[in-house]
Amino acid sequence: MKTSNKWLLGFFLAILLFSLGIHAMLYREYRKNHFITAAQMHAEGFEKTSIHALRIISVDGAIWVNLIPADSFALELPRINKDPDAGLFQTQPKVRLIGAADNPAITWRQSGDTLFIKGNFTQPLHRPWSAWYYRNGLPEVSILGPEVDEVLLNNSQLYVQGAKAPVKSASARFIARNSTLWIGMQYEDGHHGPAEYFDSLDIRSANTITILNSPASIHRLQMQLTDTSLVNDQFATLDSSVIRSTPESRIEFTGGNLKKNQLIIH
Repeated sequence: MKTSNKWLLGFFLAILLFSLGIHAMLYREYRKNHFITAAQMHAEGFEKTSIHALRIISVDGAIWVNLIPADSFALELPRINKDPDAGLFQTQPKVRLIGAADNPAITWRQSGDTLFIKGNFTQPLHRPWSAWYYRNGLPEVSILGPEVDEVLLNNSQLYVQGAKAPVKSASARFIARNSTLWIGMQYEDGHHGPAEYFDSLDIRSANTITILNSPASIHRLQMQLTDTSLVNDQFATLDSSVIRSTPESRIEFTGGNLKKNQLIIH
């Protein structure tokens, strides 16, 4: 055997032995339960706070908010509560004192049965397609609890998660302006994900993009579109829908869901 071939063979054998050693070490740690679960990683990144029962949620200027069904009300805020783009577009010099704390990206307060979520985004927020790695870098907020009567949205993005079973599906009304609203989770590479069930949704949007993602299964949908709003159907499941729209707004439905829809232009 040539010397060069011996060197190549030895090189590949070394790589193989190194890979086997790494796998053996990982398997040994796994057998000892020396690994971090997804729940532990989530707990390290977010702080959970119990809150009183809600009827109304108001979200203003928050880049990413999740509305998640749960048995009791709670709020999850990022432990690193900072806008990743803070100061990116600042043109004027700024004096900062040593030891001064940054303004948090998200603040909140509760007044009676109303929860107020406040961010620092002041422009219309239209991001209908957002990859998971982009979302991971945002100050993400999760509101957990039973169904509420009304959600007010301004200059924000909200993902609404449906119930895991049809018998637990909830109803809600959304009044959104200059925002992006996801009904059901958006997955990449054509992956549909588990079904998310909704009973009745009433959405009133002004200059807002609403995406009906493929996992969403909605019994009754009622929408009112104004001020160049857009609703886009990503093969969601609809039993029936009624949409009232102004002429400058847009409706993008699949053929099957369009047959079940009553469209009123005013």
